[in-house]
Amino acid sequence: MKKLIPALTLFLVLFMPIAVGAQDFLGADYQGQQTTAFADFKTKSGMDGKESSLVAIIGNVVRIVLVLVGIIVLVIIVYAGFLWMTAGGNEDQVKKAKQWLINAVVGLALIMAAYAISSFVVTNLSSATTIN
Repeated sequence: MKKLIPALTLFLVLFMPIAVGAQDFLGADYQGQQTTAFADFKTKSGMDGKESSLVAIIGNVVRIVLVLVGIIVLVIIVYAGFLWMTAGGNEDQVKKAKQWLINAVVGLALIMAAYAISSFVVTNLSSATTIN
């Protein structure tokens, strides 16, 4: 059982991007027209064939890293909940689960702050370097 959780976590981290990559990024609606939400996504992510600026590339890399770290935090929260539910009255295991949960919530707060700061910086840097 102890080897199952790390193996499952590794499997999810490695193969979850494949499931996300299977989505339709063309964004065609039922009439064959391109929807504006997907057109915006394609333009902002650089998938429209036009060159992206360095600021946009850095913003995309930061966003991807923060999403991956957020997934790791989610896995840690689930692991802490699993530890707590399987404690069976063992106070040491409950204390360990509480510590994992507290650390995960603090990490989640740091991730959200990092996302807010990086989003603010990239948006302002992009608007400052873009000629209108």
